[in-house]
Amino acid sequence: MQAALAKILSAIYEPEFLNNSFGFRPNRGCHDAIRALNDVLFYKPINYVADIDILGFFEHIDHDWMIKFLEHRIQDPNIIRLIKRFLKSGVMENGVRQETIISNIYLHYVIDLWFEKRIRRQTRGEAYMVRYADDNIFCFQYEDEANVFYKDLADRLKKFGLEISEEKSKIIAFGRNVGKKDKDDEGLGGRGKPETFDFEARVYSTSQDSTNIKIILNNPWKPVTVGILGIIQCYTILFCYICQNSEHLGTLMLKGLRIAKGLLRISGCRSEVRFC
Repeated sequence: MQAALAKILSAIYEPEFLNNSFGFRPNRGCHDAIRALNDVLFYKPINYVADIDILGFFEHIDHDWMIKFLEHRIQDPNIIRLIKRFLKSGVMENGVRQETIISNIYLHYVIDLWFEKRIRRQTRGEAYMVRYADDNIFCFQYEDEANVFYKDLADRLKKFGLEISEEKSKIIAFGRNVGKKDKDDEGLGGRGKPETFDFEARVYSTSQDSTNIKIILNNPWKPVTVGILGIIQCYTILFCYICQNSEHLGTLMLKGLRIAKGLLRISGCRSEVRFC
């Protein structure tokens, strides 16, 4: 029954969801969200990023608001009654996982539409958002608009029973103008060492001179990878001595280092992309 309900909700809401929402949707996974965020950061005039974490999102979804949202598109009282029963019994959490259905529908109304229809129309600069389930990144051209948005978002979430996690949420200077003063932004850009933010196991940072963006993948296999690379390099040098062919020592060591570099690239331990 829960699986059938999930298919019904997906068929109804998939055409309604915006392009900036990802996660638990057909053909819109984690890597798609990362590519969308990279496109914004690399090619749009973004100077500030609001990294927003919602405190205990799945535990604080307001069921009454959820039903009101669903009634916008679902007129069948039998389906509404069935969803109410699942919400009250907790089946939606333990059977059909909440993040696969409820989070996208709930945040579609609470954040996505609000940001697209109100925030973006009110800002004088450019503004973008990328959401993967309850992981939200908002990008702004001007700092004052990012700060106003942060306060408005806190009020918006409070209305629907949600709260910003102050410890994990922040606004940082990020982009081409990090470390520079911008006339339109009243010199608010540039405050020493650039900060970083996380999105889907990747750490984003800008260089001190704002010439490039660094994306570092939080790879749990990194220690293993580094160990393998060390073994490869040691065996390369040992092989050279065994062959007693010192004239080819440099060439073989270079090949070993190239292999190591290739493994690092495959493992995704670190990548760096320069601005166009």
